[in-house]
Amino acid sequence: MSSHSKWFKAIKKTRISHIPDIETGGIIEKVAPGSPAEKLFLKPGYVLLSVNGHAAATIEINDILITESKVFYTFYCPMDSMIIEVKTDALPLGIRVISSSSSIVEKYHKLGNYSADGFVALWEREDYEGLKAAIEAASKDPLAIKLFKKITGRNGGGPVSELIQCIYDIEAGRGARSFAILESLAKTYSQKYPANLKALIHYYQGIRAHMANDWTVFEEQISQAYKYQNESGRINKISELANIQSEGCTSMFGRVMPAHYGFTYLEGGNGDVMLQDLLDDLDAGDIMPICFMPSCRINAAYDEALKVYQSIYQHVDDYIAPLVVITDVQRKDKALTKQFTHERQVIEAGVPLIVLHEKMAHFAADLEIKSAPIFWAVNKAGSVIWDSGLEDAYKYWDLRSKALAPISAPEYRYA
Repeated sequence: MSSHSKWFKAIKKTRISHIPDIETGGIIEKVAPGSPAEKLFLKPGYVLLSVNGHAAATIEINDILITESKVFYTFYCPMDSMIIEVKTDALPLGIRVISSSSSIVEKYHKLGNYSADGFVALWEREDYEGLKAAIEAASKDPLAIKLFKKITGRNGGGPVSELIQCIYDIEAGRGARSFAILESLAKTYSQKYPANLKALIHYYQGIRAHMANDWTVFEEQISQAYKYQNESGRINKISELANIQSEGCTSMFGRVMPAHYGFTYLEGGNGDVMLQDLLDDLDAGDIMPICFMPSCRINAAYDEALKVYQSIYQHVDDYIAPLVVITDVQRKDKALTKQFTHERQVIEAGVPLIVLHEKMAHFAADLEIKSAPIFWAVNKAGSVIWDSGLEDAYKYWDLRSKALAPISAPEYRYA
């Protein structure tokens, strides 16, 4: 481990004769190639028990990584009956974990309506009793969360809870009215929903079309659902019924960005800049992540993605350039200034962040971007070599591995 001392401050392994409480932990599902987790020889099936002494399944790890200078991870290896303790300098390890249904519900009890991800995980498992319990837990914010939301201006419940309740009602057989509510929510909050909830909206719009024997709309809606959430087992299953060709839904890979776009710096520079200028500044082999934010510059998914970027960048900056955010929203409304705190936190933490304004919004139309945030990554030639999102540290480590061993792709230029 000496060659990776920059990652790990201490590693301790202890054999145990009992099984620890894994109900409030997270079972490792995936380990990113080339990540610290791989160097630790962590494997799928291991359990992340705690982070800084807190049960892994009931905390927001991203918050710990950007607020604490030292992080202690505790893992359980069931095959060897071993506890692995790792001390790092706030290092994202590059793992994907699965939480139990009960621990997801407990997290909503503890943190209130914190994220859509837990709801979606329960939906993916078709655990509707767990989904109902999570909805109820999220609606009863503890006093500390209520005070926090009052101070920060965040409101409880809102369009996410309403949508999840609507989906639960559809699955419970209360379809007619619930489908109508879903349509209304989709139109009203189209820009506020993260990609996984957009996928669920299209999924149920497809279900409704299927019930009406409208196969054209069914295929269109399921195709959109797959576009937003192609890792979902349920959506993949129904995509087969809709005869969706999966390779046709991830067409951004290999495209070449139109480098003639001109932008104005909002953060990270001054004056005007062309996309080609940013590409020219890249070193050979570097990859530039791009986040597209059409029609908005604030939503929960964007804020969480900025936390991930803040925690991971210093560990992957040997091959990954600073994040470039492209938006057509220029002015920060004074009444909403507090909503942009995550951008400011990234910059104040010394992490480079570039936010560009494109007045005419041609990029959104030309690249057919209809939601936010959308993440791609391009090489020095402007070719898109990554279109799988960058919403967690696992994907950043995976992207870094692609930079170390680049894969070939045909290049298609936008018209």
